[in-house]
Amino acid sequence: YTAWATRWRCAKALAALQRTDADAQAVLYDELEYAEKKTMKSAKNYQVWNHARLVLGAIPIDVHGIRERAFAHVNAALGLDAKNIHAWSHRAWCVERFDAWEDEWEFTKRAIECDWRNNSAWKSRFQCVLRAVKNGTGVEAIRSETAFSTGWIERDADNESAWNYLRGLCDLVENE
Repeated sequence: YTAWATRWRCAKALAALQRTDADAQAVLYDELEYAEKKTMKSAKNYQVWNHARLVLGAIPIDVHGIRERAFAHVNAALGLDAKNIHAWSHRAWCVERFDAWEDEWEFTKRAIECDWRNNSAWKSRFQCVLRAVKNGTGVEAIRSETAFSTGWIERDADNESAWNYLRGLCDLVENE
């Protein structure tokens, strides 16, 4: 932890010392490239994912291509291990930061189609439902997702992920 915290302080200080925003951004891009390599090499290391998140968070959201780069990176990590909780946590942060909720529905659908017992994909999908409830479109989302989850339960009645998802939907309805 201390090494990554120290590295972040150094990268942030180096970026702040630059004369132009472009030069500061170049420092952050170099650090992001380093973090991306390290997350792929040590994909189950929470600290390196947190470092990548800090670097991405320091790059302005409107920088051309940063959203695509962030998702390409985390998707590559999930391509290597679809159940890597640290990569899923990072993806959740990216979805929130880049307001990519609409894309997340399709991404989680594909992830579940690949492995319907992937708890992380189901959890990420549930976050989309919670967002829909928050935005006032929860009733439609809950109806649609009830059908989605029961479809998976019909395919595999022993699928605890789908059952837990359906239970969560029922809890949302009870609390409305």
